[in-house]
Amino acid sequence: KIINQKGWSRACALVDKAAFYRRCATHGLPHPEVHAVYNRDVHEFRPARGHPLIAKPTHGEGGPIWWLEFELLRRLDFLPGFLSDFGVLANATYTNGDFPTLVSARSDDNEIIQLSLDRPLRDQARWVYNLSLDYDRDGFQGRVIYTSQSATVDAFDEFNLNTVVPSYDTLDARLSYTFENLGGLWTIFLEGDDLLRDAKDADIRSTTSSQFGDGTAVFSYPQAYQFNGGRTVTMGVRARF
Repeated sequence: KIINQKGWSRACALVDKAAFYRRCATHGLPHPEVHAVYNRDVHEFRPARGHPLIAKPTHGEGGPIWWLEFELLRRLDFLPGFLSDFGVLANATYTNGDFPTLVSARSDDNEIIQLSLDRPLRDQARWVYNLSLDYDRDGFQGRVIYTSQSATVDAFDEFNLNTVVPSYDTLDARLSYTFENLGGLWTIFLEGDDLLRDAKDADIRSTTSSQFGDGTAVFSYPQAYQFNGGRTVTMGVRARF
């Protein structure tokens, strides 16, 4: 077997899988708990009825968290011709849990209460995918990387007006040729970043959405946009003497 600089042989494949399970039965996950208090010394923030609201971390009920990951790393040396110089890396991760989520609400008497709702994990994408295809032979190198992540939720609301970070995917690529000349090592390269995004496409950072809720209405209203300028393509020459 020939071991290259990347650490694997040309005649083997690495398949890695992992599973994780944990039950937090005592403390659960921290949630913001809001208390209505009256303090004559607090003047900076006074909502309705003159009662300041103070938020402090508190722990909800316990529950399980489970996580699964699968990874494949393989040189395609069993294929004929130039196809044998390709390699592939694939990774997929799934994360979920069963934790009651505490949400601050108001009762019919306009008193602040805590609701325990059945919701997914907060600040955690359920699915994350990575796929990479590379080529390496006689100074020629190339790599294409695709990444995808499902939506995550920042905050829950009793009326399903949840703050959600939308799902996204990215595509990056690099091509290069390295050779020796004039007493140095030269590399001609072409790189492309965020190739799926147009210059006029906005990156939606957060939305008010019914996603992750339990109602029948389906909606999603953007809250914050960010313009990153779209895809970038860079070409250049690098030399080492």
